[in-house]
Amino acid sequence: METLSRPSRAELDAWLAAIAERPLSYAERGRTRGPAPPGYWRNAHSCILGQGERVFERARACVQRWRVFELDWLELCWPERPVAQGTVVATLTRLLGVWTANPCRVVAVHDGPAPEQPAITRHEFAYGTLVGHGMRGEERFTVDWDRRDDRVRYEVASYSRPAALRTRVALPIVRRLQRRFVRESCEALTRAIAEPGAR
Repeated sequence: METLSRPSRAELDAWLAAIAERPLSYAERGRTRGPAPPGYWRNAHSCILGQGERVFERARACVQRWRVFELDWLELCWPERPVAQGTVVATLTRLLGVWTANPCRVVAVHDGPAPEQPAITRHEFAYGTLVGHGMRGEERFTVDWDRRDDRVRYEVASYSRPAALRTRVALPIVRRLQRRFVRESCEALTRAIAEPGAR
């Protein structure tokens, strides 16, 4: 969806309902760990949130409520939707004077021991772009509690490439925004878990 004026909640709800069954716009699934698939650009950032189970549980709850998207230049439509397999959401941004909503579907959720290391407790989800998104690819949001050193770590990692003329033309700006997003997502989660009463 692209509009010159900010779309209303009703317009966004109707659009999300209409595109909910669209297919993913990429074939390379589950490749956010390690090198990006050929032709894709990898973007990743991580931060240490603190130590211990309490920090992990706070971070886990905040990720489940999409609070890693609480940025002043991007809006998630809508954070009341569950972080669950099949959930469709969209990110809404204004770029070069145009409001753009880009749809994604949650394609994976994991909550429990990390497959590669049982000492790590992990909560994560990944979502993938739907047909109509300006980019194609997948993004993963992970909180790990490593009981070997008690550290709680957050990571955002993605791979993407343009899927529309507008994103090919504006690719340097898009890449800059993607790098900004992963940094500021870490900052948003750090703020969220520090709030009094955060859970």
